[in-house]
Amino acid sequence: MRHIAVTGSSRSNPYMDLLLSRCPPSVAVSRISNKKISQINDAPIPDVVLVNWEEQIFTGAESAFQARSLATRYIRDLRKYAESGGHIVWMVHNAHPHSDLFTHHLAMMRKKIMRSASAILHQNVESLRYADTLDNESDPDKNYYIPHPSYLTAYALRPSFEAERKSVLIFGRILPYKNLEWFIRFHELHIPKTPLTIAGQSDDEKYVAYIAKSIAQNKKISFTADRIEDADLAVHFDTAKCILLTDHDTINSGVAHLALQGGAIIVAPDTAYYREVLPPSGHRFFYQPNSFMSLKKAVRNAFKLNAEEHRQVVEAYMRRAAYINSDRISSALFRVFETLVGQTPSDARDQPEELGAV
Repeated sequence: MRHIAVTGSSRSNPYMDLLLSRCPPSVAVSRISNKKISQINDAPIPDVVLVNWEEQIFTGAESAFQARSLATRYIRDLRKYAESGGHIVWMVHNAHPHSDLFTHHLAMMRKKIMRSASAILHQNVESLRYADTLDNESDPDKNYYIPHPSYLTAYALRPSFEAERKSVLIFGRILPYKNLEWFIRFHELHIPKTPLTIAGQSDDEKYVAYIAKSIAQNKKISFTADRIEDADLAVHFDTAKCILLTDHDTINSGVAHLALQGGAIIVAPDTAYYREVLPPSGHRFFYQPNSFMSLKKAVRNAFKLNAEEHRQVVEAYMRRAAYINSDRISSALFRVFETLVGQTPSDARDQPEELGAV
């Protein structure tokens, strides 16, 4: 294997860099925009194309006709590449796209990607279940388990056990599907005296304006709708007793993986996905989606922890983060690539360890 191409790579997010951290020096990597997917058919074509964040092709689309045309061209280019001998590897990144527009077109496009792919990568069991809803006749031998890597090597953020933690943190991209207004209402009704910080960037100016207006008179809520620089992560995490995860239908949460190293207790929806991603000692801080009383109990449980109890939970988070360290996950990924291309890694260090239970 000499050349791979990856799509959906963002320089502002280290996710793809982590996945590629164990790329052999002899392998060239091309980063291609999903909107320029036709480039994979330019000679010399890559041995493998890792398809990620394919929903990006719909950015700017204004009609169903336009979305259908974009999807048709995208699939056409992928099929041309596969027919020329290339290997398509699809990473299932989400089940719920950032935009509610054109979800039908996205589902149909993903089904066709599955049929053209040589391999389908799942970061958790829920991802496999989601893929089955798209196409339950897909060859099961195409499926590989490649967990989302932790961010330990990407961010200097580490737990501070000396920090004074008095607030609740909601962190990550500010998007309508996260239903932040529900959590703001929860704060008003059930924890009005507890400081709440909402921080993260957004591409939806109207939603940001709506949230800002709804909390304008609430002095206990701090709202930052901007990119949080790496050096400023600790400013938010070190003051938080708990970080509140809002998305109950996700199959992939980068914020959850970042929170493993942030030092705050992770309060998350009680779903199969979070039960897989977070260690068992953190499951008592789960809440039932759409239940104020369940969320109130979970937040209270977090605030009741003494310093030693808090430390024990956070140490379990850190062990989980170490288990899914990026080099280990990247080694497993390149083993998949090499298997598809039909070569054996020459460097024994590239052999992935067994991914057992933790």
